Amino acid sequence: MTIRTSRAGSRFRALPLLALLCLSLLLGGCARFAPVSAEAPAPSASPTPSPVPTPAPTMLVVNTDGLPDAPAVLYHEAVTAMRRCEFETAIPLFEQLGDYSDSEINLEYCRRRMNAEPIPEDKRYLVGKNWLRDFEGGKLYAIALGYIYVPFECDENTRACVYFAGGAGEDYLYRRGVYHYLKYFQPNAIMLFHYESVLMHMNSGLPKAAEVLEQVAQECGIMLHDVITVGSSAGSFTALKAAVVLQRDFHIPVYAVECLDAGMEWIMPAERLLSDEECALLADRGTRLCLFEQAKAVDYPEIHRMADLGCRVLVIACTHDDHNTISVYAYDYGLFSWGFEEIELDAEEYTVYRIDK
Repeated sequence: MTIRTSRAGSRFRALPLLALLCLSLLLGGCARFAPVSAEAPAPSASPTPSPVPTPAPTMLVVNTDGLPDAPAVLYHEAVTAMRRCEFETAIPLFEQLGDYSDSEINLEYCRRRMNAEPIPEDKRYLVGKNWLRDFEGGKLYAIALGYIYVPFECDENTRACVYFAGGAGEDYLYRRGVYHYLKYFQPNAIMLFHYESVLMHMNSGLPKAAEVLEQVAQECGIMLHDVITVGSSAGSFTALKAAVVLQRDFHIPVYAVECLDAGMEWIMPAERLLSDEECALLADRGTRLCLFEQAKAVDYPEIHRMADLGCRVLVIACTHDDHNTISVYAYDYGLFSWGFEEIELDAEEYTVYRIDK
């Protein structure tokens, strides 16, 4: 379903927020990191802008066109059962399929979920002591890692999102910004608003975020699929790495990454950027990289490198294009909900450039 919003009304709602969130989001940003002293490759020619797309929904089901009917039908049946957490039904079906498509990975996931121990009450996240407030469509909780939004009713169509704040590690995400977004946009999705960018401790921070998402999904009786990862400023690089970790280490499919003005012209130490192998993984999984940036980002060598390695890259040039406002405006506009295919981009606000190999 497509939801169209009034831009004038939306801007009016956001005015009280801009002053507060401009201080809260990305105050640290990426300014603390020195650029690498390496000669940058010559940028490719600027691409031609294309019409603003609305992402097409995806499932774990791969494109079965041209494949034998029997395995394709059985695979669809198995994935449907898995999406409904009917693991006892899905497991024997995946066992029959063997190495067909990603059946082996799905089989491992189903076994892990079916054999998972019940979560003790004192270890649960969605309990009264963590509750903050209700919205029209769901509840908001707070834990040590961040804020968690959960719809009142979760089913096989419920998706998930993890958002990483800006800054080099401190808490720059104020509760009021989350409240504003959830007041006007309440997707059918579990959402983890991470307090930190986790940029300085990705190796420990990203697995923890994945474990929290998995446990919340278990508490809600659903499985994770078609996840989006989102980051502001320094958190953008974390969001890219999170898409790799979720898929490579936890078998959680990530549909798209939204980077909100990563800053530093994407010149960062190599360990903060995607490696060639990580780009290949995202390319293989079809994960879409949606980079909300200033228009000049279409010439950044690092962005072209990711495209050259097979990643599906969109540079989305923002009309409100200063560093802070790109992220602040995301709350007003509902860019998280765009990632869930619930609203369309306004061509007067955003211009999309597809970066080709």
